[in-house]
Amino acid sequence: MEEKNSIRLSIIIPVYNVKEYLSTCLESIISQDLSNVEVLLINDGSTDNSDQICLEYCKRDKHFLFFNKQNGGLSDARNYGISKARGTYLQFVDSDDVLLKHAIRIIKRIVGQSKTDVLKINFKRFQEDKNELLVNDNSMNIQVVKSEELVEDIFYNRTQSYTWSYIVKKSIFIDNDIFFPIGRNYEDMATTCKLLIKAKNAVLVDNQMYGYRNRENSISNSSNAKNALDIVNNLSSVENFFELLPINIYDSGYINFELYYLLLAFQESGYKSFRIKRKIIDEYNNHSKKVSIRYRVAYYSVRLGLYKTIQKFRKKIASLK
Repeated sequence: MEEKNSIRLSIIIPVYNVKEYLSTCLESIISQDLSNVEVLLINDGSTDNSDQICLEYCKRDKHFLFFNKQNGGLSDARNYGISKARGTYLQFVDSDDVLLKHAIRIIKRIVGQSKTDVLKINFKRFQEDKNELLVNDNSMNIQVVKSEELVEDIFYNRTQSYTWSYIVKKSIFIDNDIFFPIGRNYEDMATTCKLLIKAKNAVLVDNQMYGYRNRENSISNSSNAKNALDIVNNLSSVENFFELLPINIYDSGYINFELYYLLLAFQESGYKSFRIKRKIIDEYNNHSKKVSIRYRVAYYSVRLGLYKTIQKFRKKIASLK
């Protein structure tokens, strides 16, 4: 029997017009061990009956909690979930994705034993024709690291900043006033590094516990000028945050993170933004000693006007695989 106020993990799921995928997501969770867990379903003004699907799951299992709010976007829904969560740890799940079998049990066990500030889990991409997904916890590799090492890994593109890859103590958000940027896409890049640099320690688990659905019409697969502007603003947010700390982020390889996203913003702009192109060139020239080979090549392709052609060629090759 669960003790009162013993919520260890709050799983926050923003929901907006995803009736096609929502049941698959929630089934992957309701079938798991939910003792000391709450599942917060944040309906962000859905108009496609997603709210009714949420309510059905709340009737089936007391661990599912339904919250209804006006549409404000993914970041706003996540922030709302943070404000309502009672758990020591927060995990974010996108409503078109899934948690792999046994993931919740393993997560609870690791955070319970380690008392870590952050747990990073691995993920598996899958297409619309999802196959059975299973966590193999018999060959688990667990590593304790300093959180700043994870920040450096993100800066050097050795690991990703996806929010759903990190289970974080709620206190890290609240005590440091860290929330997702409302109204912007690519919100993970503006948030994860801030959380990690404020954490004291982290645990890495190499097992795949999260299933990421690869959708053609997702934000990460859609290009537009707003995305380009959001990326630039998110970079400014990260830089402003770190300026208040006794840390020179360029010493940790930040220029590679910055160039990755500036190149992405340039691509999102349709390769038309002179402002972004100029910033790529200026930032490279200011911090070239820390730039990896990958971004040195990308920089010169931008300078020579070849970046668009190379990216189109890469996409064509990828489509043939």
